[in-house]
Amino acid sequence: MWRITSSFITIVLAVAGASAISTRLWSGKQEQLPQTVAVDIDKNTTVAEFGKKYDLDRKSLKKIFDLRNPDDLKKQVAEFGLTEERLNKNVNQVLAIQAEHASKNWFKIPLKGILWIVFLIVVFILIRKGRITSGNRKWIYIAAVGVFGVFLGSDPSPMGTVKDAIVLFGSKGVIFPPRLIAFSIFLLLVILANKFICSWGCQLGTLQDLIFRLNR
Repeated sequence: MWRITSSFITIVLAVAGASAISTRLWSGKQEQLPQTVAVDIDKNTTVAEFGKKYDLDRKSLKKIFDLRNPDDLKKQVAEFGLTEERLNKNVNQVLAIQAEHASKNWFKIPLKGILWIVFLIVVFILIRKGRITSGNRKWIYIAAVGVFGVFLGSDPSPMGTVKDAIVLFGSKGVIFPPRLIAFSIFLLLVILANKFICSWGCQLGTLQDLIFRLNR
């Protein structure tokens, strides 16, 4: 009983401590939705001036006003026939996408995604060949929790990105493409392998199984 208890305490402390370090290591811009901006339409304001006023680059202005060529930046905002309500919606949607993009670590995300897919393929092959034993299962769990749940950014569940996508769409009415890609991958894996994603692809699931097997 003491061995089981000490193992449990060690795992919990190790995960919590390493997660605290990992969070600081990978810390970047805080991920939060931007405040809603109230814009007004001045008939004499050009698109370029409008962009400077609300800190919008050319790419953002192109999405907001559906600009066709660079000369459109010299046109007045009123010429595009956008109502104040529609303009407010367009601006806040663009700002939400910008904030979402700025909060991401674009080195860690692809690295974590590629390693995660490779890990799942290797585990699937081992399962098909009957190579998963009680001895190596715990080490595979520890690797899954350590690499994907701690060292590459403390995150209790890969489905968190799906939840965040729903929140963003519900509050701002926009879809962040990388989150849509992640959701599609998760959905495909669930259809193809059912419980496999929860048992091996979710770092929270692997941590639960690891703790559960301490008393086997």
